[in-house]
Amino acid sequence: MTDHTSQTTANEHLEPLLKEFMREIRSDKRKTFILRLLMWTYLIGSSVAFGLFLTSNREEAATTEVPHVAQIDIIGQIKRKGGVAAYPTIDALKKAFESEQAVAIILDMDSPGGSAAQSDLVYRELLRLRSEYPEKPVYAVVGDVCASGCYYIASAADQIVVNRTSMIGSIGVRMDGFDFTGLMDKVGVQRRILSAGKNKILADPFLDMDPVVKAHLEQNILAETHQVFIDAVKEGRGERLKVEEELFTGLIWMGNQAIEKGLADSFGSINTIMRDQGADLEAINYTQRQVRLIDWVTGKAVHLATSIVSDAQTPHLEF
Repeated sequence: MTDHTSQTTANEHLEPLLKEFMREIRSDKRKTFILRLLMWTYLIGSSVAFGLFLTSNREEAATTEVPHVAQIDIIGQIKRKGGVAAYPTIDALKKAFESEQAVAIILDMDSPGGSAAQSDLVYRELLRLRSEYPEKPVYAVVGDVCASGCYYIASAADQIVVNRTSMIGSIGVRMDGFDFTGLMDKVGVQRRILSAGKNKILADPFLDMDPVVKAHLEQNILAETHQVFIDAVKEGRGERLKVEEELFTGLIWMGNQAIEKGLADSFGSINTIMRDQGADLEAINYTQRQVRLIDWVTGKAVHLATSIVSDAQTPHLEF
């Protein structure tokens, strides 16, 4: 009886302690949750403010009423989302050409290429603006590489300036995809898909490609787009281009070879262009690049994953 009474008394004293302990735990969890919420709010707010700061600074700089050279970056892969996109680049070009104080335009170029459509949009708009504002020279200044779609755009400039170690060219077209049929055979999985139109699923990575479809893509889509690329380079470079068959096979050349073949004009850099334009001028960057929170926080991981899935399912043309 005494033991039972002692146990009851101990429980009565212990129960409040346990309740208090649980309250403390719940309180700590709430505090942790609140701290995490505040942290993420701060990170998101800071990134948005940082993006607005960059945009506002560039806009303010781009409207400075002093003579300057307008710089526009073509750096990174050319694509509509997450890279050098056509419409922001075109907007930057328009502002640069329309600015009465911009005496010249420099395209700072370092890109392996990318979307055929995005490249062509920028190319054609650059030619139009050059014809409308013939007094403003356009210099394409190449860093490490200016290949494929990057060179497509560069060929519309008045002058292409390179480094001795720059890689230039890669005038060709590609259509990427995957073939998972062997893997599916190994794991015993069959593709089940319904379609109207026998060629609607012409590039499905889970099915064998029909030789007729393959020939159509190579002989029509790829060949025609390749010819568009060739014609654009010939139009942009004019008589400076030493037309040789190997120029259009997708090969690349170093700076000196590129100059010899007429793919580029001279050696130099942004600094040499600035000195040639005038000692009192400064470069103002007109580039409009989207600042994405997902890229800022996690890098390109999510975008890369979605791109791989997209590339596997939907063929697209790239320079």
